[in-house]
Amino acid sequence: YDYMRFLMKSSTSMNIKNMPPEGVAAKSCEEVNITTGEIIATGKPINRLCPNKTYYNIIMECYSEASKQNGKQYIPIMRADKLSIIEKGRVVSNYVIQSSKDDTYNNNLIDMTYKDSLENMINRVVIFDADNNYVDKVENSSLVSSYGLFQDSYSIEDGKDPYNVAQNKLYAFDEEIELEALGNYSCLTGYAVKTKIWYLGLLNNATVYINADTHTWECGTGKYTMKLTVSLSNKMDLQEVDS
Repeated sequence: YDYMRFLMKSSTSMNIKNMPPEGVAAKSCEEVNITTGEIIATGKPINRLCPNKTYYNIIMECYSEASKQNGKQYIPIMRADKLSIIEKGRVVSNYVIQSSKDDTYNNNLIDMTYKDSLENMINRVVIFDADNNYVDKVENSSLVSSYGLFQDSYSIEDGKDPYNVAQNKLYAFDEEIELEALGNYSCLTGYAVKTKIWYLGLLNNATVYINADTHTWECGTGKYTMKLTVSLSNKMDLQEVDS
């Protein structure tokens, strides 16, 4: 049973005053009777009014505010019946998803699908002050050159580094990558895994970020496989970051 449902389906209102996201997460878990596991500390005090929102949204709004300040990405995961919030993108150690012409013995990739989209690309962010005067810009010049300009704007907020926030708004491709491979129980949502797939340059000596995982054990044969939905970009589920 996925205990995350208690956070995603239960609603409340919170007036958060000078409390870091980790404190909000602990308070939320206490209110819905969920045990906490590893809750990563940010040390970033949050002041925020959250009326009639799910506990999940409240937690992720607070971690989104912290992400705006420090550029780190966070993800909540359930380990059995305990909620953990980790920094998204920890690399699974000593493991590579591989399809190699030169080292076939260690090949473990079974199947793969890949497609990408420019729909959500942002390759330039223009920074304005509180009076809407131009301040500066940050951009991914190679993406602008290759695909044209996809621009967003950002107005400076008190207590936040505008360049860090603007940099965090840049976004490249939406990739839909599905990998099926021999199973590894460490390959879980929120973590990252290295790939060495010779026939797709983007995934040859790359690091991909796991957005969803399904692990299958066949009782009759003992065969253990997994299907991973992965991305080349490490992005969290940002919630109401501009409010």
